[in-house]
Amino acid sequence: MLRSRETPPLRGSTTRMATSLSIPSTLVVSSWLCTFFYTKTKEERTTVENSLRANGVFAGTLSVNSTLNTAMNKVQKETEMQWEYQEKVIGADITGPGPENMVQFALDFQGRDLDSPTVIDLSLKCYNEVPELGTSAFNQVCTNLRVLQDLSDRYNELSPSADMARSIQNTYKRYFGIRNPTFTDTTLDTNLAKLDADMASIREAFNSYRGDPIKPVVQPLLPSLELGSPCMYMEWKANDIKGTNLGTNYQVPEETPVAAKYDQTRMDYLDLYAGGDTGGVVHKLCTTFSKTSGRDETSCFGGGTKSPKSFEISYLDGNDKITEVKAWTLGGSPLQRLEFWTKDEMVLGGGSKRGVAKKENDFKIESNCVLVGFRGKAANSVQSFGPIQFCFREAVWDSSCLLSLLEGATSP
Repeated sequence: MLRSRETPPLRGSTTRMATSLSIPSTLVVSSWLCTFFYTKTKEERTTVENSLRANGVFAGTLSVNSTLNTAMNKVQKETEMQWEYQEKVIGADITGPGPENMVQFALDFQGRDLDSPTVIDLSLKCYNEVPELGTSAFNQVCTNLRVLQDLSDRYNELSPSADMARSIQNTYKRYFGIRNPTFTDTTLDTNLAKLDADMASIREAFNSYRGDPIKPVVQPLLPSLELGSPCMYMEWKANDIKGTNLGTNYQVPEETPVAAKYDQTRMDYLDLYAGGDTGGVVHKLCTTFSKTSGRDETSCFGGGTKSPKSFEISYLDGNDKITEVKAWTLGGSPLQRLEFWTKDEMVLGGGSKRGVAKKENDFKIESNCVLVGFRGKAANSVQSFGPIQFCFREAVWDSSCLLSLLEGATSP
């Protein structure tokens, strides 16, 4: 058998091409003969290949006869490339032929004495296939093994779906907390319980076999096979921007929506730099984000050096979730005031809301959404402002559904 292969070059190394002759053999003897051509460039490699084709080595079906040796010798002289010959014989005490006689060696190989056979391949049979033992005693064992093989395949189908469901559950907990969550996915919880029950039934079948291999294994019903896999719906929702059109654009988190979703970026801290209730504006807002990748990042927009008011956002209890953001604007002026509210109270606020011309803009964070960032324009102070939210809907179950992070409000 003639083969050509190329080893991908490493930096500072050469490309290595090989033309090898492998001798068909029994399971106890083998011979391998190989000629290597070393080329430093693709052009040199092409020269060798063209010479091999021109001398019939790569042209259609290869005939192992004396002309092959002649062709190989001719290629070596025509290309003037560095080449190397290697040979190996397993299972017989035979001296290799050298490059000039490798074809004749291959032709004569089947007739040589195999005086030191070596096992080079091994196949195994189950005990029930050994004729000397008989098979009747093992019929039930074989039947059980077939059932268990099928159950193993079913387990491998169910396990990824259960893992995906648990991953989605953990995402919900990350954003909505464990106690009093404002968003729940009852279908996900119910289906995960079914998956876990069916996987437990399969494990019980294996345990039963280990305890008594000749007792018939009962194949359990596995209704969760019809469920498919859960597909998470997670939407990046940017609210309208309120305020002036001055300054430069900002968006936090700064990563793309897709990256923020895969990192499960979450806002953990707020630092608000603003004037007092009787005057002043929103000078700067800083946010600290955590990611499942473990990298915390802090982003700020606006300016000023006033001491900030700070707030740590809690995700343990749904009652602590930010449910509303209020922004006071005044035409042609920077953002006047910002307030962040949970269900029961204002937790962070700064700036002035006095003056009949100032407009209050309320941004509601719905029960299935969580505040994750902001966007707008800023200069020496915050000029305009709009929240960014992650919004969820119940997971969709489909036979081929993978984790899906949707860009817009398109239904899955």
